[in-house]
Amino acid sequence: MVMPHPSASSPSQPVIVIGAGLSGLCCALRLHEAGRDVTVFDQHDRVGGRIATDVQDGFLLDRGFQVLLTSYSEVRARLDLDALALAAFRSGSAIQTNKGVRVIADPFREPWTAIQSLLSGTLSLRDALRAYRLRRALLSHPPATGSANDILKGSGISESLQASFFRPFFQGVTLDPDLAVPADYFAFLFRMFATGAATLPRDGIGAIPRQLAAGLKPGSIRLKTAVRTARARHVVLADGTHVDAAAVIVATEGSAAADLAGTPPPSGHRATTCVYFAVAGPPPFTPRLLLLNGTGSGTALHVCVPSVIQASYAPPGHHLVSATVLGDASEDVHNKVRADLRAWFGDTVDEWQHLRNSAVPRALPVLRSSGAVMSRPGFERAQNGVVVCGDHLATPSIQGAMLAGRNAAEEVLRETAAG
Repeated sequence: MVMPHPSASSPSQPVIVIGAGLSGLCCALRLHEAGRDVTVFDQHDRVGGRIATDVQDGFLLDRGFQVLLTSYSEVRARLDLDALALAAFRSGSAIQTNKGVRVIADPFREPWTAIQSLLSGTLSLRDALRAYRLRRALLSHPPATGSANDILKGSGISESLQASFFRPFFQGVTLDPDLAVPADYFAFLFRMFATGAATLPRDGIGAIPRQLAAGLKPGSIRLKTAVRTARARHVVLADGTHVDAAAVIVATEGSAAADLAGTPPPSGHRATTCVYFAVAGPPPFTPRLLLLNGTGSGTALHVCVPSVIQASYAPPGHHLVSATVLGDASEDVHNKVRADLRAWFGDTVDEWQHLRNSAVPRALPVLRSSGAVMSRPGFERAQNGVVVCGDHLATPSIQGAMLAGRNAAEEVLRETAAG
């Protein structure tokens, strides 16, 4: 359905953006750069939405395991990466098996490590060739139909390598245990990891929205300010205040946007829990790699030592260990994870201090489609005239959220210029 454009508004009125997550901030920045007055309302006490970092006893605890991919086009265009002081993971991953730790490396970036994997029997020549063919196919001719699971099943790669490497790695990225995400999105993620670096900012993942917010005019963002009603030309705040606007953009997560704008809610959400431990002394795992659970059992999907990648994540003399779990937010999940890690690292795990279980029940919107999704613009106009944007209308990623915000801003700029 084509929605009618709302009537023209006064140029003295600001564009109102509801939500100070990545979508809302990128939307507000684009409008600000175009010379428009912008006011951003957010009910929380900080910017960032689901992108946040807590500080506890000198440790930086990101809410959920997250990395910043430098290959994302919106990241390169919008962020000052030097100011974020990024530190990168090595390409590839380590795999915890029942026989010890094995390393799978990208042969295009670490050819010697890849050769060692072949010589040690970690990777068979047949699997290496099939993985190379998969890489070449996904980078050159992204599929338009099917799912990630369909691609892996049809790749010819052995079930053992799929189960120990490909599935836990991309389950951690998508938070989808069935890898039912669309094939073109899977190909996009594959390309981003193959062509860029996975990094951690010096001040944690929460530094990303703080940098974006710093680009707006002081006073543009009003935190601890909930919006009760959103319409095409005004909003009503929770305290009853009526605020007129040149346009209204709802950039909250999908369920909240549905409540405000009357748009269909996401078909569901992917949940994750990140369990954090403090380790006094040397780290239990020193390679700058993600350690995947390739044992075929246990609760932890993968383990990382962020302070090995970025030293600022832990105070001097300590290290931070994070373990990612799909969904489980039970109070005792850290005990289940500790039992897993005891089998990996020995009884020294019992000496680790449990810091926090960081449960994120709405970490990512569910992405279900049998067709292509990478062309989705990330915004839509609701029946009540507001523009809704977010990663639930694009792809569930930092790239999707940032792109959705920019595209929504461009839509409003076109509209208001025409009006």
